[in-house]
Amino acid sequence: MKQINLIITITALILFSSGCAKKDHDHGHSHHGHSHDGHSHNTPKKDPGPNGGRILKTMTPALEFFVLEDRRVQITALNDLKPIPVNEQTATLTGGDRNNPTTLEFAKDGDVLISDKPLPTGNNIPVILQVTNSPGTTPVMEKIQVNFSGCPTCDYREYACICNHQHGHQDYHGDHKHN
Repeated sequence: MKQINLIITITALILFSSGCAKKDHDHGHSHHGHSHDGHSHNTPKKDPGPNGGRILKTMTPALEFFVLEDRRVQITALNDLKPIPVNEQTATLTGGDRNNPTTLEFAKDGDVLISDKPLPTGNNIPVILQVTNSPGTTPVMEKIQVNFSGCPTCDYREYACICNHQHGHQDYHGDHKHN
């Protein structure tokens, strides 16, 4: 039994040290423009929204989620990343404090949907957007972490960042870390 545990431990150490380990590493120099062991540090950026918002490609048509200066939310329908008029789409957003969530309803304003009130206060707000394409259809839901911090690499806020870094608890972004 001890030999089996020893073999498993040695095998795990060999696999870990031979390249199965996490590829986010720093060994004293920048990786921009080249790759190591088959992984590249030049991941293509995501497409920016026409208004500077986040593109939601899980929706059909694709939508842009954009927070206006007054913290109301604008939803723009897209075709090939270009704005098109919303038709029968309706939307509801729920977010903020889980014990006392805020619900925003959307109304058509010209060619876009605009929320009836602003997002709750805070710099990093979890929300769930529900969009129905036409009456009687099942709503499509999208969870969004609306982080108003500016990305230090691109010109967008973190919720709409076009860089391909992780947006989790510890986000790695080039040679720096997001909190």
